[in-house]
Amino acid sequence: KWIDDDGSLNVERLMRMFQQFWRENSDIWSAKIAGYHEAAPHLVFQAFLQRVGNGHGMIDREFGFGRKRADLYLRWNAPKGEQRIVFELKMRTERDASEERFKNLKADGIRQTAEYADICGAPEACLIIFDRRDNISWDEKIYTETATTGNRQISVWGL
Repeated sequence: KWIDDDGSLNVERLMRMFQQFWRENSDIWSAKIAGYHEAAPHLVFQAFLQRVGNGHGMIDREFGFGRKRADLYLRWNAPKGEQRIVFELKMRTERDASEERFKNLKADGIRQTAEYADICGAPEACLIIFDRRDNISWDEKIYTETATTGNRQISVWGL
């Protein structure tokens, strides 16, 4: 479902599928795992990507781009050559509830994702922001937008 007719990975379709999967299944994952509030979203997204990578790609976790450690780096063996996609995951918590704090979180994530993509030469890069705040509707959590920093476009996915 996430592969185009030419054998390339359709990142937009893949991310839309994950948005729906997370929407339907996120309540079974604890939002408050002691010491690591990112655990459930990270593990679920990694598991989701694993079935994508099986047989046609490689997924690197906490890849050491300049020692800043990108969360996930997917290399897909497409017929026209290797596709490289960087995924950076961020959490919006109650601490980031104000629009000003969220704006800073997103801006920092966009810059970080662009740096990772530049270092490894990945043409595609996604910033994924999991909204872990209480009492927020799914219509507010789910969105997609494109951000530009320098000459790099970053797909921003809200979950």
